[in-house]
Amino acid sequence: MRTDERRGGRRRAGYLPRRVGRRELRRARYLPRRDGRGIGRRPRYLPARGGRRRGGGGIGIVVVILLLVGAGLLIWFLVARGDDGGSGGAEAVAEGTIETSDGQGVLAAAGGGAEALAPFEDQTVRGRGVEVESVAGDGAFWVGSDPAQRVFVVASDTESTPAVDAGDRVDLSGIVRVLPVDFEQRFGVDAEDGSADLQAQGHYIEALSVTQPGS
Repeated sequence: MRTDERRGGRRRAGYLPRRVGRRELRRARYLPRRDGRGIGRRPRYLPARGGRRRGGGGIGIVVVILLLVGAGLLIWFLVARGDDGGSGGAEAVAEGTIETSDGQGVLAAAGGGAEALAPFEDQTVRGRGVEVESVAGDGAFWVGSDPAQRVFVVASDTESTPAVDAGDRVDLSGIVRVLPVDFEQRFGVDAEDGSADLQAQGHYIEALSVTQPGS
């Protein structure tokens, strides 16, 4: 609407100011002034002066925490795997082995039935941490994990051989020998001691030394 007004005796044409809504007033708070400075506070969605965005510090902290937790879980997993591997190796040694000089397993072959030890005849063998399965007499005993997989051992020097009981572990070195015909009388073995199994196997170990593990 056009109107005239008098000021100082002169007429001046102009317009009545329109009503300004609330939205325009809110926007006007953030418009820059003629001197270049903004009016009021900056909106939160705008970056703060200096290039930093408001409210970003919390997200950074969360990311750092998640990275630390992930690193901790990874270290725990690797350590757990290392522990499992070490315990498995310890169990393998604890079961005991009897091997030839070229690494052939005598105790493992003992469960192969009659004449299973024939390929090792007159060979030098060494046992480490083998378990005494049962004792037949002074210096004569079975070594192995069970009656189905065991080897008969006879100490050549009973005086220097320590007394052993079933369940003990020993280190030994000796030679695989053919079983003599009179083994029952010579070694004092009867049916209760497994004479039938020994006869079927046909071989034994003549132990030149028998010691406790680590001695």
